[in-house]
Amino acid sequence: MMFVSGDDHLDRELNLMLMLVLVVLDSWTAASAELALLLLEKRDATQKEVGQQLNIAQSSVSERVKRGSIHEVLALEEYYRWRLKRFRE
Repeated sequence: MMFVSGDDHLDRELNLMLMLVLVVLDSWTAASAELALLLLEKRDATQKEVGQQLNIAQSSVSERVKRGSIHEVLALEEYYRWRLKRFRE
């Protein structure tokens, strides 16, 4: 998957970020992906609330978030959206 906008600088920036995040995503388990999706959909949810929805302890949520670098991936996703919005303006 490659990002092509016609702006070489933007393309290089976003494609580099995409390559790096794919390294992290390739190591995710199904449980990590499920947790990340839930956190993406409900960004304001507490770990306790997420744990209740997944039927796991808050401490397990915390461990999965840390092990999967989920906060970092979600931060990158947010930056990606912001960067694309700026490009379109």
